[in-house]
Amino acid sequence: MHVKRISAPGEWRITRKHYKWAFSPTPGPYPKNSCIPLAAFLRDYIGVCDDAKEAKRIVAGRRVMVDGKIITDPSFPLGLMSAVSVGDEHYRITLGYDGLRVTRIDAERAVTKLVRINNIMSVKGGKFQYVTHDGRSILLDEKRYATGTTLMIKVPEQEIMGAYELREGNTALITRGRHMGKTAKITGSRSQLGSVSNMVTFDGFEVPAQLVFVLGGENYE
Repeated sequence: MHVKRISAPGEWRITRKHYKWAFSPTPGPYPKNSCIPLAAFLRDYIGVCDDAKEAKRIVAGRRVMVDGKIITDPSFPLGLMSAVSVGDEHYRITLGYDGLRVTRIDAERAVTKLVRINNIMSVKGGKFQYVTHDGRSILLDEKRYATGTTLMIKVPEQEIMGAYELREGNTALITRGRHMGKTAKITGSRSQLGSVSNMVTFDGFEVPAQLVFVLGGENYE
């Protein structure tokens, strides 16, 4: 499925008039304005092809891996922290004030990914299911982490390599709102009663907890 480029989400950093159509992402864990279709990534972000036909050929040739898995769908959605490998080149989907961005990374970092815990459920057998921002489920024998914690996992195995809690001193990224794309240290938090979102405090501003993505500990660079 395609969408006219002129009406594509503003978060997609693509030219609006060079082509008429853009790929529309396959439905998945990300809202439409929070992901990039794989073919658009290949053509418009890293420029390894000139048109949609070439992008489809690259994907069909099994030359692209996302989070350690070969992807053959040109509309596959890439979201925050996705690791994309095209041949021997590796990239990370990041976020700036103007939308999704791409950062080049090395092969060692391409096999790891940061995922934010959005929900926790108890399931049959006494296990706990952790649902992350990218739609994956991680089963553990005990309730070890809280909602809002970021896990560093190895992909595609989903082996947990580390965890960063939503707490004072850790460094976090703001994912939406007027401070979108800003990275800052957490200075505190404020709980609110009822259905009102808890707030996370930074130096000079605060945002709802669900808009905060912890990137690392106090020594994060």
